Amino acid sequence: MNKTVEEKRKFNRIPFSYTDNIVGNFAFPGSKENIAAHILNFSMQGLYFALRNEQGGNLSEGDKLILVEIKGPKRTSYIVDIEMEVARILDNPELEHFGYGCKFISFPESSMNQIRRFLETWFLESRED
Repeated sequence: MNKTVEEKRKFNRIPFSYTDNIVGNFAFPGSKENIAAHILNFSMQGLYFALRNEQGGNLSEGDKLILVEIKGPKRTSYIVDIEMEVARILDNPELEHFGYGCKFISFPESSMNQIRRFLETWFLESRED
């Protein structure tokens, strides 16, 4: 019997919208080039981010990135330094963005603690609105 993607997940996804304004700063290993992108969902296994068409299109499946920092809607910033790999790409000409699904390769304990703090803060701030 084949399991669905949801059944295979070990961790739940946390969805974000563009209006949540959750932004990740990403770096390429060994490079000083950074890109900022909206994070649209997050789990402890990976994340999905989007780049506008004029920004995106330069990444391929298998490319390595580092999630350097996550910024919340009130510009709260968390340094996470998580290595990840592009696992899938959404490139639909009818959309205004490229989407990138990434899986985490390295997830140090210190990064996990920062992610927990970020998610707790985001949850509390989103309930205030």
